[in-house]
Amino acid sequence: MTTQTRPSCFRRFSAFKAIILCLLAGLFSTAFAEDWDGSTSKPSSKEIDGVEYYVITSPSELAWFAYQVNTNGNTSINAVLNNDIYYVDDSTTAASRATPVIGNVSNKFNGIFDGNGHAIYGVNSSSLFDYCRPNFILKNLAIKSGKTTYGFVRLNHGKIENCVNYAVVQGASAIAHDNYGVIESCVNRATFTTDSSFGGITYVNWESGTVKNSQSFFDFCEKKQFVLYGNAKIGGIAAQNRGLISSSISEICFPKLKNSEYNSSDFRRIGGIAAENIGGAQSMNIENAVVEKSQSNVRIYSIESISSTSTVSAEFYFGGIAGKSGGTVKESQSVFYIDSIYIGNNLNNNFYIGGLVGFASCGLLGNKDYGFIEQSYSELSIDVINAQPSNKMTPFLIGGLVGKTQYEKIENNHSVLNTPFENSIANFVSASSYYWIKSAGLIRENTKSLVKNSYAVVNNRSTDLAKYLKISGIAYTNDSASTISNSYYNIDFIGEGANPIQIDSSSFTVNVFGKTTAVMQSPEFVETLNTNAGLDDDSGLWQYCEGNYPILVSEGTCEEFYSKYGMSSSSLSSSSSAESSSSTPVESSSSDAESSSSEIESSSSVPILSSSSEESSSSSVIASSSSDESSSSKAETSSSTKPESSSSSKANSSSSKGTDIAWNAMRPMFNLAVNGMTLTLSNTQGGVVRIFDALGHLVAAKPIASATTSITLQTPGNYIVRVNGISRSVTLK
Repeated sequence: MTTQTRPSCFRRFSAFKAIILCLLAGLFSTAFAEDWDGSTSKPSSKEIDGVEYYVITSPSELAWFAYQVNTNGNTSINAVLNNDIYYVDDSTTAASRATPVIGNVSNKFNGIFDGNGHAIYGVNSSSLFDYCRPNFILKNLAIKSGKTTYGFVRLNHGKIENCVNYAVVQGASAIAHDNYGVIESCVNRATFTTDSSFGGITYVNWESGTVKNSQSFFDFCEKKQFVLYGNAKIGGIAAQNRGLISSSISEICFPKLKNSEYNSSDFRRIGGIAAENIGGAQSMNIENAVVEKSQSNVRIYSIESISSTSTVSAEFYFGGIAGKSGGTVKESQSVFYIDSIYIGNNLNNNFYIGGLVGFASCGLLGNKDYGFIEQSYSELSIDVINAQPSNKMTPFLIGGLVGKTQYEKIENNHSVLNTPFENSIANFVSASSYYWIKSAGLIRENTKSLVKNSYAVVNNRSTDLAKYLKISGIAYTNDSASTISNSYYNIDFIGEGANPIQIDSSSFTVNVFGKTTAVMQSPEFVETLNTNAGLDDDSGLWQYCEGNYPILVSEGTCEEFYSKYGMSSSSLSSSSSAESSSSTPVESSSSDAESSSSEIESSSSVPILSSSSEESSSSSVIASSSSDESSSSKAETSSSTKPESSSSSKANSSSSKGTDIAWNAMRPMFNLAVNGMTLTLSNTQGGVVRIFDALGHLVAAKPIASATTSITLQTPGNYIVRVNGISRSVTLK
């Protein structure tokens, strides 16, 4: 007879503990394995929807997969991740040895790689994939840590979707360096270490390339300065776009932007979406170079140009959507904020600054095709401009919409231009110097271009207009080959002495003049825009917004638009100062201080895109959103001029944007009181207070921890006080 012994409680507990420990060991062996030693191992495989996939569970299996493609030429095999992949036993660093790259110039990868919602940690390579052919698909993958040069793919002819990069990028792109295929629903949250040229999603989006429903976030403001070198091109989505960028958004924040020594051939470009939006040969328009339904928010704390005794000139193109464009920009919006511009003794620089596009040019060697800017909105704000007394040769071409145009058709657009504060334009000693700063509500310099059915609101924040700068309501110069029609500006805010066009050589300028706020916010004004002042049939492109300026039907409802941008007659009133200011500039009381907050700040004039794509875990990627939403239908119209039956009736159109974007709510104007050399702020709603002197130097920065904050300065003079993007001018005595 066999005696059965019942296990003791201790033995049962020990067995249970052993099982738990084994399970935990298996879990952590995947999540926190030892550093990859360079070995390979063959993964298992399985069939998914009739397609055979290798199931990747470790770095060695990923290395085996790369070997099959690169060396054995099995370029059409497929892979799916079963879990997160760790090249190193540290989720924040890169592997010490080079990690595998899949595909090469001889064996271009043409299969499917499905991240399956997982992430790779510790990458140390130029990219995950090198050369990829048209059937290539990469999806549902995140790079959580490590370092790359080109991001996920060096050269893409296939499709990349639902991918996010959080790693360090030492080169020019976070998703794909050269894109000939499709990039969809991807996000750049990488840390870029280069100061030269780069694009958030792709470096070059070629003629056959498409980028859509993608997001890019650059925050360099934690640095003390950012230096532009050589022929720099920096774009939120692409450094250069020759294809299509659609329904995409970007945020860029720069600290002090310094310029290195330059050559005569240097052209430095920054664009919220693309540094250059140019198709085909240099500056010649090809219709597939398009940015559409996209939005950007660009913030530059200061632009500082080097001093030089050289006669060498350099060109600077800065725009909310594109630094330079020879293609099409349509149904897009941008907010571009520059705190200060400082120009040394350099003689021949040209600054083209536009709320939407810095320089819109399609002409080359007699080419007379046109580029297009249509159905778009921009807001440009510049607080401080400072130039050395001897600098009388640096023109600023500043336009609320475009700095300069050449062979462009610009139709159905609107813009806001906020000019520098009084006493913030320092060091000028003669009228000839002042007049180098010339700006206009829509276009600073209009050359060989057509402009119609548009309006501008110029918020002149300097009461002594003639002394500091020249402002025009629509265009400063309009050459003989250009035409402007049915375009208007608000005369209530621009100040005395402004004209719709300062220098007009055109033989065709019709219905171009200033209107009051009341008229521009009326139903009749919407009808004027829609019908080309009665000369054309009703386009139905503009809609009435009660108590505010008209917007485009493609921009959604009035509530949607003004909750993002906050523009209204009240918000554009002349900025008040705590005390009357003198015009005497003061020396900086301290060197530039580092910002105490690295976040881009939001305000009614500088809306910030929400970080809705932030993943909650390493195994999640952004959800794909459709970019194929149809545009909103045009509002029904009639030929009657009665407000209730005209095209000016309110439109409850749906938004035509392909990406849902959440914007922070407006913040109210803060209160500022002065007592001697002490500033006291209240009603600030938190954030950070920054104080700039008359030269644009940051002299103080302090987090606001309570409802009331006081700061005492040591040097009397003129200052700009900024809280959450809203500024006030003040004089301390």
